[in-house]
Parts: sequence; C-alpha cells; structure tokens
Amino acid sequence: WTQLASGAMIDPASVKPSSAVKAGGTVTNYCPGLGAVNPGGDAAPAAPDAPATVRHAVTVTIGDRNTPVVSAQLAPGFTGLYTLQVSVPADIASGAGIPVVVTQLGQTSTAVNIVVQ
Repeated sequence: WTQLASGAMIDPASVKPSSAVKAGGTVTNYCPGLGAVNPGGDAAPAAPDAPATVRHAVTVTIGDRNTPVVSAQLAPGFTGLYTLQVSVPADIASGAGIPVVVTQLGQTSTAVNIVVQ
C-alpha cells in the first residue's frame, strides 16, 4: 500500500508465497473507478473518516469462483480510491497466478494475479 500511496510502481516480483492470501481469509483490494457513492454521490473530494459506500453492486471473482464482497467503499483520506473487502473461499485451490477480477455495471477489470495458500 505504501508504494501505491507514494505513486510508485509495484514490482510484481515482490508478491511472493510469503505474502500469499489465505484461503478462508479476507483480502482488501484498492481500486479506482467504482463511481457514485451513498451518501453524497460524488467521489471527487477526499473520502471522510466514515467513508461512503459504493452505490452500484460490485462482484469479484478469484480464480473461477464468485467471491463475497464484504464491503465496497471510498478509501478514507483519498480522492477517487475505493477499497473492496473480499472473502476468499475456504475451499479455493492454492497456487500462484490466481486471477482476481472486479466487475461493476457490466465493466470488467483487467485480472490481477495473487498467490493463495
């Protein structure tokens, strides 16, 4: 997260099995572009300490599995940056290069690969 906040690129090689996501755990994803929020409807100003939630439903897949989205909201203190708290299925296969895809209003993100233990 420190790399993202500073504007630095993230080196994909830094995502190693030692930083793997645990099956059955929760992971936080940071992403832009999830649009209007409740209350307020505008993601332009920096998010307050009690952030607004995303107005339109978001779905996430990990591998080929639909994954429960625990929360989708603006990231406190940032402009136009959202956090998605996602439950990782307990029975998902472990391995490297497991794709994570976010979908909202028919728009699908580019896959980001993670390591699952």
